[in-house]
Amino acid sequence: MWKEVLKIDMDEARRLGRKYAKEDMEMDDRRKAKERKDFLTKRQTKKYEAVKEKIESKKDKIIEKEPDAYKAMQRMLELMEETIGTDDFTQYYTALRNIARGYDIFFRGSP
Repeated sequence: MWKEVLKIDMDEARRLGRKYAKEDMEMDDRRKAKERKDFLTKRQTKKYEAVKEKIESKKDKIIEKEPDAYKAMQRMLELMEETIGTDDFTQYYTALRNIARGYDIFFRGSP
């Protein structure tokens, strides 16, 4: 709304900023990248801890049904922990979800 009132074209403003205030724009880009990484790390850490807790709460049931699945889940948890803050985290999380099917660990809306 305020952009329309002031007649500001943000693409043009960015283009001019990159042309005339290159250092300021680069500094802002670095700040935004750091904020994004911090946000991602916080979110992934929360997700990792929730999943780990849920698996531990169902440990006996999983081991009774299929001990190898529990070992695989533990390995995926290790890999997730190592990759918190990176894009690889999502791949390990997806792999863990696939391994954990049938153990009532993931529900709609849960981590």
